Amino acid sequence: MPSDQYKRIEQLLEKYRDKSISYEEYLELFEYIGNKEYKKAIFEIMDQRYRTLNPDADVHDIDWDNMYRQIAHENGHGKNSFWRPLRYLAAAVTLIIISYSIHKFYIRNSVKGTENQVAVTDVAPGSDKATLTLSDGSRLELNENKKGELAEQGVTRINQVSGAITYVPENTDVTAQDVMFNTLTTPRGGKYHVVLSDGSKVWLNAESSLTFPAHFSGPQRKVILTGEGYFEVAKNKEMPFIVEVGDAQVKVLGTHFNIMAYQDEKVLKTTLLEGSINFSRNNQNRVIAPGQQVQYTVDKQGFTIYKADMEAAMAWKNGLFVFNDTRIDDIMKSIQRWYNVDVVYNNDKPDISYTGVIPRSANLSKVLTVLESAGNVKFEIKGNMVTCSKK
Repeated sequence: MPSDQYKRIEQLLEKYRDKSISYEEYLELFEYIGNKEYKKAIFEIMDQRYRTLNPDADVHDIDWDNMYRQIAHENGHGKNSFWRPLRYLAAAVTLIIISYSIHKFYIRNSVKGTENQVAVTDVAPGSDKATLTLSDGSRLELNENKKGELAEQGVTRINQVSGAITYVPENTDVTAQDVMFNTLTTPRGGKYHVVLSDGSKVWLNAESSLTFPAHFSGPQRKVILTGEGYFEVAKNKEMPFIVEVGDAQVKVLGTHFNIMAYQDEKVLKTTLLEGSINFSRNNQNRVIAPGQQVQYTVDKQGFTIYKADMEAAMAWKNGLFVFNDTRIDDIMKSIQRWYNVDVVYNNDKPDISYTGVIPRSANLSKVLTVLESAGNVKFEIKGNMVTCSKK
């Protein structure tokens, strides 16, 4: 390996350890770790770090499996863990876990005598794509390559830039009778961003939709969401912004929040990042503070407020999968949406949970390889079908 690449890997691992790694550098490190060409160099760096911490240790005789179990136990996690965020572990432990995951993956493959046990095909990650339905029912297919003016809706022009559409009002003299409603819909494997006519910004996750007026008029700004969306609402004290999600409503004047309300999820969540919101459901309402999360289930009355796991709530918007003791079937729901695949289980679903971080920009086979390497589970990809089985 060229010395500059070796030094680069060493530098990235140092930055990861010191919590100074950027998102782009994290993706670069993930690529190195997922490539067997760099396995030897990464283990050498791990060995050097371990010798520094434990000068008397025989690095090559380390019982990685036992050490990992001890680390997981000491940190209160008996479940499977990988790419654990640095806030959970000391620097040395983080490096050991990285080594463990790589070590376990390559040893298993060498024993079975094959390069890859995960997939016979691969699936690329999702991208910027959506469908915009105009007030007359006509549909426009959107993608990251289209740019320029798309259409006009009354007094509003719709422009498109890379991965986003913007509503630009030409005239503010609009009555309620003149309002035209549009719907932005993302498919599986898609995401998109819209700037509404008042300047509010909404990012839609895969398999989601937002219905909204091309131009806001009247005493309030009301939109309807299905799936998941992140909102940055423009302030307007005279015209509250309301998000309707099934039988719940989120009312704000101007703030940042995330709503996750997929129909196939057991628990629906609204997470507040800054400002304040008024959450109402079944004639109950509460003002929510930053750092709090509302959770509820569709088949039960009321809702509950918790301290939010902000990292997990904003993971999709930040280009990551973040798992915190997350069950395999919940993980596979996210994978289905983002990679546009169907997941089937061979016999019973594996009773397994994970804690860790994976970039959403990785191909599906790489994500499944990480899951395999850290748990008693195996996957097979055939076309757009993923089969999940116990080992």
